[in-house]
Amino acid sequence: MSQEGILDIRAPSRSQSEGIDDDMDRLRLENERLLDENRLLQSQLKCGVWEPMNYKVPSQYWQAHGFNRTYGSAMEDFQDRTNNLVSRLRRDELGHDDDIIVYFGRDGVALRPNAAAYDDLLLPLWQELARGMVHWSATHPDKSLPDVVLDSIELHPRASRIINRGMEKAKATCLHLMNIQVPCTYADFFPEQLKDNEHLTRLGLFDMPLTAGDLRCLDGLISSRAVEGDSPNIGRLDELVLAQSIVGCNEEEINTLLGLARRVSNLSLVNNSIPPRAFHRIANFLATNPDGLLGLIIFDDRLAAGLIKMIARSLRTNTNLRHLHLKGRGATKEGREALLRSVFDIQSLDSCHASNHSCNVFEGKMFGGILPENNSSDVTKVNRATKIFTMLVLSSKEGLFDFSKFDRVPCELYPNLIDLAGSCAQDTSGLTDIYAELTGKRRGPRHVMWDSLGNKRQLNCYYEMFRYEDKMDLNLHGDGDLFFHQGETLY
Repeated sequence: MSQEGILDIRAPSRSQSEGIDDDMDRLRLENERLLDENRLLQSQLKCGVWEPMNYKVPSQYWQAHGFNRTYGSAMEDFQDRTNNLVSRLRRDELGHDDDIIVYFGRDGVALRPNAAAYDDLLLPLWQELARGMVHWSATHPDKSLPDVVLDSIELHPRASRIINRGMEKAKATCLHLMNIQVPCTYADFFPEQLKDNEHLTRLGLFDMPLTAGDLRCLDGLISSRAVEGDSPNIGRLDELVLAQSIVGCNEEEINTLLGLARRVSNLSLVNNSIPPRAFHRIANFLATNPDGLLGLIIFDDRLAAGLIKMIARSLRTNTNLRHLHLKGRGATKEGREALLRSVFDIQSLDSCHASNHSCNVFEGKMFGGILPENNSSDVTKVNRATKIFTMLVLSSKEGLFDFSKFDRVPCELYPNLIDLAGSCAQDTSGLTDIYAELTGKRRGPRHVMWDSLGNKRQLNCYYEMFRYEDKMDLNLHGDGDLFFHQGETLY
């Protein structure tokens, strides 16, 4: 048989094979769809056939127990909102950014007491909420349970246990407690929140006055979570928020607070009654470059200029902190300038090199507006290179660079210097703003030019160095430490 005849015979077979492959792909996709539907039905069957619970403890019941009519009506609203939340969890009606918020209160109305009272008759409501969270988690296996927020509620141990078991089964990762009232101490209350749910990584305590014993308990629980895990970070809290919860700080409480800072990745201290000496200790603590603390937020009106300066100085020796957010009415121009110089000291290339290149510092409109973007890159070398070249460009009076600042760079490192220019951040506007502010100048054409270069910075460096080669004072003996650490690579 001729070669052409063989090809004619094989051609239909190849097309048939391609058609079979297409059919197999369609069948595979259909099979995956049916498996997903089956998993959903299995989880729904496991939870049982669900119908909305219209059961509600009426207003008259609360009035009969000594509460006024307004409070009784607010309790009905609280139950209606919670029932509606359960329905949304069951019917998959939570929005993309919705949290699981259970709260008591009425806008513009001061209720007494200001929290939903506990009663055994409310236990079915808490059980429905727990089941709703478990159901949502079972039907969304690839997603984390939305943040759980409990606001202005009296939590009896029985109700607390129901909620915690639901959160544990639903693998909840975030819990915010606001104005939670308990019949015991918080030291007795916290273990249920932290010991059982190993998936919990973010905890917020708002308007919950903590005693020294409560803080010690919290510190011990967080510490035990980290120790009991298979790795150092398995039980570590990613975030701990203490807002309006620290009512006083004696020496023991300050030590406990610093202990907490060692055991969480991000610590937020918001509107607490923290005395200045505690901030002094926090600044000294930051200066020791603690290992695990990556972020710190302090919003406090006691945060005065002197304290801000201390915190700014501590950044000089801290290379682990990645985010620092400060806000307080006591800030001044001097405090703001200290923060700016801690991340970008423009007095000389030496001082610039000694600045902090790893922590992005935010300032909450304390003085003169929000702090410009500073250490915006996650790579320390990129931040350092961007600052150095921003100084070289903006301090120059003619040409692109101020070549008088190159006296410490040996000539054999100039090619590396050009490579370093290529690693500058694309957006330099924040550093340009800081340089202009610290020099007392307004933005001009040179500032705009530098910010607009983008990925053409390296090419401009080549051009400028060749253009001014005869004018450059070549240093044959410099060590180049300003730009490169020993053994450091550019990328």
